[in-house]
Order: sequence, then structure tokens, then C-alpha cells
Amino acid sequence: MFYPFKFKPIFKEKIWGGNVLAREFHKPVSPDIKIGESWEVSAVPKDESIVANGDLAGKSLEDLIVEYKDLIVGERVFSLHRYEFPLLVKFLDAADKLSVQVHPDNAYAKKYHNSFGKTEIWFILAAKKGAHLIVGLGDGIQKKDLSAAIKEKRITDVLKYIPVKAGDVIYLPAGRVHAILEGIVLAEIQQTSDLTFRLYDWDRVDDDGKPRTLHIDESLAVINFDDHEAVKLEKNFTAEKGCKTAPVITGDFFSIEEIHLSGTRPLYRRSTVIKESFEIIIAVNGEGSVLYDKGEETFVKGESLLLPASMGEYTVTGNLEFLRVWR
Repeated sequence: MFYPFKFKPIFKEKIWGGNVLAREFHKPVSPDIKIGESWEVSAVPKDESIVANGDLAGKSLEDLIVEYKDLIVGERVFSLHRYEFPLLVKFLDAADKLSVQVHPDNAYAKKYHNSFGKTEIWFILAAKKGAHLIVGLGDGIQKKDLSAAIKEKRITDVLKYIPVKAGDVIYLPAGRVHAILEGIVLAEIQQTSDLTFRLYDWDRVDDDGKPRTLHIDESLAVINFDDHEAVKLEKNFTAEKGCKTAPVITGDFFSIEEIHLSGTRPLYRRSTVIKESFEIIIAVNGEGSVLYDKGEETFVKGESLLLPASMGEYTVTGNLEFLRVWR
């Protein structure tokens, strides 16, 4: 009954967006529109993904979970989250820099917004020469230092800038200050939340000439000033018969593996059927197919598939690079 679900992308026009997603990621949107984000798999209220393929086309992700429960999300995931889908998957195209921002953890988000917190991870898919991200605060910067920098309009002096290139993976736990700067395209996997607190937005104004809203008090309340975790995650690939795999992260909110298939008969096979969690496949380059007991679903760069927990064993074939995500 169940099969790999494709969803209609949800496009977000942004002041900082570009046209790379339309030009290079097969997104059906005019390249004249500044698309900053394409939401691939979402259960955020009012932005719920709609199935685009197969017998269940037209149903929302929420519809699927309400009707089929753990058959979609998995026994363990359903016991943890019930009808709330825990992850949000996006592509982002930053033609210009994004605001300097931070996201709350689960405890703060639940208490004040009845929401998940927002821990996320970025896979850098393209970056112009000399591209940078803001990730974290400068060494030794504490709350009083940041507050003073904000008041004195020198916040950019107390932020940490890191160079990035295609292939880098950046981990962003809740409470870590960050910003995507211009010339970067990335895939983002995060908790299901749209809570963002802006610290600084480069003195930009919106289409009406008004400064964008900042959330200084909220930001200062949720920033982790003792944040010393690694920023970039290492990937160590193992290879077998045209299939290279690298575990990226096994965490409290998501687990991710990166897979590269190449050659004449490359295969990636999930031989152990896991009914505890759904899986999401995100194609970041090339094209391929998911083979399962009921048939085959093809996909290309820029597409994502949700594999229901009860779908069973599957094989991926093709010449492509993809991410496998589960909870």
C-alpha cells in the first residue's frame, strides 16, 4: 500500500533569495522570482506538504499521519511525537546574506510558543569563492559583551566567521548564533519549527521601507554562551562496489548518512527493515531510483522522498549523491 512519497515543494520568496533552485534544482518556479527556500518535507501548520504522486496524491503529511499513524512515521517516532511530524527539510539559496539569528531549544519553545525547538544541520551544496558563514560568537564573548555590542551598533565585531565550500557540513544546535552569507546554496534538516529570533539584519528594510523586526530580548534569553561544540562535522566514507557511505550524525533530533553512488551498477540497499522510524532521501546531485516490493520511484537532484516506516526493504540505484535522514 505504501510507497515513496514525493511532495509538492513549498516556495518561500525572500528578500535575500535567488534563482539557483529554479535553474539547477528542477524547481517549477520562475527564475525571475527571488526564491530563498524550498520546503521539501514539512508539517509546519499552514505550510504542510501535499503528496504529489501515487494513490495518496492530494493528501497532506498531517492527513497521512492521522490516518495511518505509526505505519507512516514508525513505532518509536509515533510513541515519542504522536501526530506531530518531527522534521522539516529545506533547500536554501542565499543570493544575499540572511539575518543574524538564533533559535530556542525545546524547553523554551514549548513554554513560550507551544512548539518544538530548532536544532538544525546544513549541507553546503554550492558556495562562491571566498564564501563564509557566521557560526557562533567570538571567543570569550558573554551576554554583557554581546549586549554592549548591540547597543553600540558593532555586533558584527563579536561574531565568528568561518569559510565554507561545497561538501561542508555545519551543525547548529539550538542556542547557537548563525547567519548564512551571500553566495551559498544548502540543504537544511531541522526540527519542525519556524521559530527564529533575529539579532541583526544588516540595517535592511522591507518592500514597504520598514526595518525588519528584531528580537533582541528573546535572542539574549536563548543564546548558549557556553557553546563550545564543533561547528563542522567530519565525513569518513567507506566504499564498496560503487557505493560510498559516510555517517554524518546520530543525534537526539535526527540521524543522517551521506551516500554517493557511481559506476555501472551502483546499489545502496537497506537490507534490515526498520519499522521504528520513517526515512527521508534528499537528492543533492545526479539522479536515481528507489526500488521496493511494489515498484520503482525515480528522483533527481533537488527532489526528496519520504519513505514510510512500513514500506519495507528498498534499494537505491543510479549515479547520484543523496542524504538519508531518519529520527
